[in-house]
Amino acid sequence: MSVEDMVHKALDYALKQGVKLCIARFHERVYERIEVDRGALKEYSYTRVRGLGVAVYIQGGYGYAYTSRLDMDSIHKTVEKAIVSARAIATHTTELRKLMPVYGKHSFKVEYRINPFDVPAEEKIALILKLNRESMDRQGIVSATTRMGIEHERKLIVTSEGGEISIEVMMVGISHLSIARDGATAERVYDHKSNVGGYEFIERTDWHAFISEVDTLAIEASRASTPAPGVYTAIIDNRLIGLLLHEAFGHASEGDTVLTGSSVLRDKLGQTVASELVTIIDEGLVNGGYPVPFDDEGNPKRRTVVVERGVLKNFLTSSIVAEKLNLQLTGNARAQSFNYEPLVRQTNYYLEP
Repeated sequence: MSVEDMVHKALDYALKQGVKLCIARFHERVYERIEVDRGALKEYSYTRVRGLGVAVYIQGGYGYAYTSRLDMDSIHKTVEKAIVSARAIATHTTELRKLMPVYGKHSFKVEYRINPFDVPAEEKIALILKLNRESMDRQGIVSATTRMGIEHERKLIVTSEGGEISIEVMMVGISHLSIARDGATAERVYDHKSNVGGYEFIERTDWHAFISEVDTLAIEASRASTPAPGVYTAIIDNRLIGLLLHEAFGHASEGDTVLTGSSVLRDKLGQTVASELVTIIDEGLVNGGYPVPFDDEGNPKRRTVVVERGVLKNFLTSSIVAEKLNLQLTGNARAQSFNYEPLVRQTNYYLEP
């Protein structure tokens, strides 16, 4: 039985049980990991995780269940479990009027020239060993860990509204951690480079220069003097700004935290929350970002202006959150895997230049 047949049969079975609104989502992740620590191969692993999640809406109640056993008996039991969960809380939630605005078939697939999984494992291990040993040979470096990660993600989402969404994403990257020591002072520096695409990214990148830059920064940091306590003007790396933006502001703009009352932004729509120089965007498809053309409810991920010239304009929402907060649907329902129900989460969240 094909994945397409399996997901459609899960949906059909739910509809036969009287469910009006349903989402069936197949989710598969294939991951290859290589880790070299202090000149020796520490880990080589290849994992494949796949399964099916089913969400149903019944008289205002929501239920979610999942299975990694993809035979029809297990799928039927999963649908039935989701239905039982939804009916148990049906009288305590608001009726969902509209599940999603997408109809028909839609697909998104990352194009690449070289499939990273087709490159012999021995070749990839040899590269990571060489880079790590190169780092360990550098004077001042006392420890180094180098990793390669390759991931292929596939999703197929079908809904009772008539939508069928297919998404395939390939990503590959290398990370490096250096620890340098100068006397009694030790400093560590970590960095990584990754790309949505194929192994051609590995082949065209100068990894020797990358490793050297990380090592050099660690060595310089270990030799640097400690500043005296005080207040200083600091120039912050743009990646640190992104981290602060994501953690300190981004999570507060997720509609589920607003709905529970735990967000500091909960009563601030339309108010000034930042300098007029600040415009914050959440977007599914951006150059260099991880592509999210549709969320895990099958909704299109729209370009969402969260803050415009300092004014809070929108919260990020899923179907349920948009309904309960009476806000527009932004397509931010995301699940880490099939065994997680979708929650409101950021996609590519950034500060406009």
